[in-house]
Amino acid sequence: MEWIDRPSGLLAIVALTGTLAAAPASSTSVEPLAIGTLVRSSFVASDHRSVQVQAAIFPRDRVTFGVVDLPLGGPVGETVSRAFSPEVVAAVTGGYFGPGYRPKGLLEIGGKVHEPARADLSGIVGSMADETPVVVPAAGVSTAWFKDAIQAGPFVVDPGGAFGIWSDDRQHARRAIVFVSADAIGVAVTSSCTLYELADGLVRSPEAFGVERVERALNLSGGPSAGFAVRLPNGRVEGDPELIRIRTVLTIRKRAST
Repeated sequence: MEWIDRPSGLLAIVALTGTLAAAPASSTSVEPLAIGTLVRSSFVASDHRSVQVQAAIFPRDRVTFGVVDLPLGGPVGETVSRAFSPEVVAAVTGGYFGPGYRPKGLLEIGGKVHEPARADLSGIVGSMADETPVVVPAAGVSTAWFKDAIQAGPFVVDPGGAFGIWSDDRQHARRAIVFVSADAIGVAVTSSCTLYELADGLVRSPEAFGVERVERALNLSGGPSAGFAVRLPNGRVEGDPELIRIRTVLTIRKRAST
């Protein structure tokens, strides 16, 4: 996803077998996944628009994060869905890049840093060497901590459950995020909204994302780059695909211990 100085917008190859339908504004649907739960719901924005949410929620002690990297960019509409291996249970667009698909911000895979961290992106999402999943502020962290990691931002919900966005820039876009609650980790895509509206929805209507309270949430991508896919109990992969060529995908994987 091309980053324009502000983010505008958590593998045997499998085909994308369907598109996740957005839930009506007044309804919530909950479906089991191979691990975890898929929630389709909505929250009401400040101008009374309904913002649709598709969220996949997983127990924190059963999953971890991985990164799939395609240095030249993947096929449009298929990169997220092709990021699935047998241990992957969900995937979402993550990470920013510039011309030539060069990453903007930390990109670390298998303990090897492919691109260093930068000061103007507030969060890092990834896995520790012991597969503990983390969503942490970028300031002061060491890349030696991580096995796989990408940098993104901003935090729309700051650590501790506080609002991360305090003014509305009126820039509406589809959003992809990763979020953390007391005992769960989730990834989600939403219909078009501003970062402020997203923060408000996460803090005031966490049930729309399938949890009682959001402890922190990090914006991963926005606009046509946002894509999302999950594995169903029957093994099929379904998703809401990205609409442009992207480079990196954040995956949620079963932890080796499970």
